Amino acid sequence: MKVNHKTFTGGYKFNNFEGQPSGDVVLYKPVKDMIGSVIEPGRGITAADVLDALNLTGFSGPDTALTETVGKIAPYDVRDIVISTVETEPYSLPMKSMVNQATKGQFISGLRNIQESYPRAKMTLVIGEDQIDLVQLLSAEVKRLSRVSLVTIASKYPANRKELTVPVVLGKKYPVGYGPAHLGMLWLGIKDVFQVAKSVTEKKVVDSTVLALSGPGWKKNLVLDVPVGTKVKDIAKSYMAEGEIRLVKNSILSGGLLTDEDTVTFDTDVIIAVPEDRRRQVLFFLRGGKNADSFTNTFLSKLLPKSEKTAGTNLQGERRACVSCTYCQSVCPVGLIPHLLHKHADKNIINKRLAEYNIFDCIECGLCDYVCPSKIEVVSNIKLAKEELEKAEISHKEYVIPECDIVAQTSREVAAGE
Repeated sequence: MKVNHKTFTGGYKFNNFEGQPSGDVVLYKPVKDMIGSVIEPGRGITAADVLDALNLTGFSGPDTALTETVGKIAPYDVRDIVISTVETEPYSLPMKSMVNQATKGQFISGLRNIQESYPRAKMTLVIGEDQIDLVQLLSAEVKRLSRVSLVTIASKYPANRKELTVPVVLGKKYPVGYGPAHLGMLWLGIKDVFQVAKSVTEKKVVDSTVLALSGPGWKKNLVLDVPVGTKVKDIAKSYMAEGEIRLVKNSILSGGLLTDEDTVTFDTDVIIAVPEDRRRQVLFFLRGGKNADSFTNTFLSKLLPKSEKTAGTNLQGERRACVSCTYCQSVCPVGLIPHLLHKHADKNIINKRLAEYNIFDCIECGLCDYVCPSKIEVVSNIKLAKEELEKAEISHKEYVIPECDIVAQTSREVAAGE
């Protein structure tokens, strides 16, 4: 089959970081019986029932939405289903552990189940351009399915984010403040397809999820099948290295911190563990930096792209003034000028001009913070400015587009006899 390829401006391709998980999925045995979320197979259960239970079919939008802002999309109203397998984070759930020769049949079965539940939907399987083995493994099988296309996308972060992938792959605007279901589409991950197959095809109870232990803070970097509801502290007790460790959920750039009392949920894909490092490294920029990932040619690591990079919490120095280097602008995947937005927010110049600079298009991916040589928290300033604009009623009104009004759209189709 012909595989379409898509790319986008900006973004960043991360090098290989220490602590990458690999290998087969290992069954995690909890210290005690878990009472977490469960999806019972039941008689006549469909893919739509499973996706409902996984909270993937609900929609919500800003107060300016043309229809009610909370609800659940009906299977007949779903027009697009995007399944992303793209690995662009410094740490991602490895697709090779999930989809391989042994599990390929189960994955294809899940796709068929989803097709049956959503008869009007086109399905797009999105794979990173570097995942050649996955393309070769699935292309022949996907070709046999109707209404399914396979698209590769540039393997740059944040190609794994729906706010970027939907416009690039489907050519549709993803308006600020909406969930995919409110736009007539579903955004699924690789695990969701397997959960459907497990429940619908195999008639098994869905009560666990697959996640990766990534980063140098683990004694072993494993891919685990973990019961939903397992406490993070129990996993840490079994696998975490000694010392003070910071745990982050799903994304080292934009994910939230995890505490001992947090539990594993169906959407937990990665638990990242990085050692806390509060040492002040004087004149860090004058050192070789062989193991420090760098956007510029400042460090030796730029000349050694295949060398394993170190992940830690040390920012290598205090915040400095913005020097307008435009690094943040060059990596911004949605074409913003982050340093300009930051300067307005930093000086409390928050007015309609920021909306005209498309501040609401910011997807808060964190790349501007990552590449900033002055260690400025650009994203925090942009988020603060957006909140202040909301309070001033300079909001999402300009982003409400007809395609987002599911109720009105359906009414027009019924009137037209579609």
